[in-house]
Amino acid sequence: MKFIGIDIDNTGIPTRTQLLQMYCKSSSHADLSTVMNWRGFYLSFLFFKNCVIVHGVSHRSKLGVASSAMANKGM
Repeated sequence: MKFIGIDIDNTGIPTRTQLLQMYCKSSSHADLSTVMNWRGFYLSFLFFKNCVIVHGVSHRSKLGVASSAMANKGM
């Protein structure tokens, strides 16, 4: 698979399925079939979580209490 001219298969970056398998091996509470069945939920939750984080950074930046000078970049 190529992405912007980079051969992803030769980078050592694990595929989505390999990441899920690694997660299941390290967790005693997850098996691969359950994770695969619920992956849409997990992905949706990840996006929601990231939106909450970005919103919090934006709000703190507007208040002037951001912990980074880069917090208001791109807003």
